[in-house]
Amino acid sequence: MKRHAASLLLGLALVCITTSAFADHQFDISIEGPWILYEFKQFDGTNSMLVAIAPNVPGHYAPVFTTGDGASIPIGIYCVALVGNTFPGTCTPNGKALPTTGTYPQFTPLQVKVYGGSMPWDNIGSSARAVILPIPDSISNDGVDPTLTFRTDFSTTSVNLTPSAIGVQLHYSSGPAQFNLLSCSVPPSGAPSPANCPANSNPPVIQTNSGTLRIAMKAEEHSDASDPCDYHVRMAHHAMLTMLDPTPLAQGHNRNQNIAYMEHTSDPASCRACDPQQDSIPSSCAYGPGYGHAQMNTLPRSPKNSQMHYTSDDVSIPDLGAQLNSFNTLFKQLTLILALDDKKDSRLNPGGKNKNVTKDPHSSSYDNRSCPALDDPALDLRGKFPTLSQLACVELDLENSARILESGTCANKDSATNGNVDLRCDDGRNSALMQVRGLLSEVWRADRSGTSGKDCRAAIMMIK
Repeated sequence: MKRHAASLLLGLALVCITTSAFADHQFDISIEGPWILYEFKQFDGTNSMLVAIAPNVPGHYAPVFTTGDGASIPIGIYCVALVGNTFPGTCTPNGKALPTTGTYPQFTPLQVKVYGGSMPWDNIGSSARAVILPIPDSISNDGVDPTLTFRTDFSTTSVNLTPSAIGVQLHYSSGPAQFNLLSCSVPPSGAPSPANCPANSNPPVIQTNSGTLRIAMKAEEHSDASDPCDYHVRMAHHAMLTMLDPTPLAQGHNRNQNIAYMEHTSDPASCRACDPQQDSIPSSCAYGPGYGHAQMNTLPRSPKNSQMHYTSDDVSIPDLGAQLNSFNTLFKQLTLILALDDKKDSRLNPGGKNKNVTKDPHSSSYDNRSCPALDDPALDLRGKFPTLSQLACVELDLENSARILESGTCANKDSATNGNVDLRCDDGRNSALMQVRGLLSEVWRADRSGTSGKDCRAAIMMIK
């Protein structure tokens, strides 16, 4: 009898352990910024997926895909695959229909239409970010702005007060162990599908399910004094509408003419003078802090801790791994002909203490002992979107490379090859230092996307 009871207890314990080990995790997806939601019906021929689309907007950082140690998302179309806990790890619908709010208060996005009734996937893939998501179990507001007003004509004083969602929460009753962000290769005039959003073993971004996945696009940091009219929100609203329908709003025939222009109830009338929602901004509107266009001003790239401003073309993040590989080719040749000062080389003497005898002085400057998030940055980041911890490793690597180049002296007339061009030692070193500065600028910008920024309180839109 005792043996039977013990066996029964052992069996129950194993069941509990197994159930706990393989239990699904509830999770939420938080979407913040100038996003348009769209139910993509019959994504796989039968079932729906939910798509979040954000246009490229000047004065805004690239969107971040993160559960804690995330990465910035370049322009393109992506799909979130749920991996582990019985989920297939592919871009696959879950068979659910677009939900109601359930027990949450009413979801209040702006209802919008698309020109011609069909999604402009070619335009989206080349000038926006689209993230395809499983249909949630319920959906709710993540904040409502009660001061938003909309009007059909730019000069009219008649406005409609329309409190609207400025963020959205997607709620899921069961979830995966991790999220893989898959790249979609949509053919011209085509549309995303499971076939052109394939799963792979090395996706651009992998995030562990920590409870909340955040997809956030923020405005560049600035004070209220430098942008008293919140022009970055007006600019985002305008970009969202013109992506849905390119018909100029000034003509009065846009599919979303009823919400053509936005402002807040507290905005003074003077804010309209240089409003970026105008199809033609007066030449008297200088793009500078004094006119509230701080986020539109193009300035030289600054050191990491200074405020930076970028045009819309600067928002996309290049393939950092490929750039590092190109730099390392030149760097390795230079270290063969430079007379190096070991005292200033933290790779040869990490931390100023024990010399690293396992490191070849004529190899890459990277030492993964001080930064285990990456083994080989150029190789590990090829085709990937670097996370915050990986960016920190690359920054250390580049700064160390700069110290090596600056401390070395050209003792002979040997040359190094930069691409197909042979360079004298001094010219090669100067070229390499310029590459380091450019790469550091890219790293700092990507880092700021994930750690900085001001909430862009543009109204969330939902395509009817």
